[in-house]
Amino acid sequence: MDKRNILEEIKRTAKANGDRPLGKERFYKETGIKESDWLGKHWVRWNDALREGGFEPNRMQRALDENDLIEKFVGLMRELGNFPTKYEVKLKARRTPGFPAYNTFTTRFGSKHKLAASIRSIAKNEQATMTFRLCVLRLRSLIHFHLMTMSSRKRVGGSCT
Repeated sequence: MDKRNILEEIKRTAKANGDRPLGKERFYKETGIKESDWLGKHWVRWNDALREGGFEPNRMQRALDENDLIEKFVGLMRELGNFPTKYEVKLKARRTPGFPAYNTFTTRFGSKHKLAASIRSIAKNEQATMTFRLCVLRLRSLIHFHLMTMSSRKRVGGSCT
């Protein structure tokens, strides 16, 4: 793959993305141009390719703290009226800029059971905002139901996803 073609694809995909260049993973998914097609051949870093294409390098997003993640999850619970499934979280993340990906929740909390337990413990914390506490109180039955459901599935060997 020659350098000129890669630069043209960077520009084309950026234009289709609102004049914002794609990250290297999404660029590969959109174009089929692999990292091995450019890394060490034309550029040392993806940001070097973006600069040469006329764009500012992409910046890493800062990690949300645990409370921010929980508030976003609780907001989705409130919106749906239930404890969100994996695919409800994925759909929300796809449709709502800034909403964390499903994997962000599973990486940070490990499981839905641990996430539900974290929501409960933060709601008991004296420093939780009143709005957050009221929201969790309204959803307490959903959280309790989910925790009980997860516990009973574990006892009988069911899945937690």
